[in-house]
Amino acid sequence: MYWPFPNRDDWSLGKFLVENFSQTQINTFLRLPWFDNKHKPAFSLARELLDWMDQPSGPKWQVTELAVDGYDVEKKIQLIWRDGLDAVRSIFGNPIFGQNMTFDPIKVWDGDDREYGEWFTSDEVFRIQVCIVF
Repeated sequence: MYWPFPNRDDWSLGKFLVENFSQTQINTFLRLPWFDNKHKPAFSLARELLDWMDQPSGPKWQVTELAVDGYDVEKKIQLIWRDGLDAVRSIFGNPIFGQNMTFDPIKVWDGDDREYGEWFTSDEVFRIQVCIVF
C-alpha cells in the first residue's frame, strides 16, 4: 500500500524518475516500446506522476451536512470526517511510517520500574497476544 501508487514497484519507479529525469525525459521513458511487453506503471505521463508525488498524504476530508427533524438552525451542522479504512491504508502504505511500525508487545524498564508509553507497552497487549496464540 503505497498510496496513491498501487504498489511498491510503481512508487519506487516514480521516485527514481522524479529524482533523476526532467518531465520530457520521463514522458519519453514512459513511451518506450519496452513497456509493450512489461508491466506498465499506473502513471502514463510525467504530469500525472508529479501530481501523485505532490499529493498531501492521507485521504481527503469529507463533509456531511446533518439535519435534525424538528430542529431548525440558521447554519447547517457539518460533520467533517475521513474514511477510517482509507486513513489506515494511507498510514500503512507510507514508506516513511512503514519502516518504523512495530506490532510486537514490548516491556520497557527504567531500572526496576516499568515504563508505559505506547500502546504496545501495556499489559493488555500481552494479554491479547496470549489469547490469540493459545
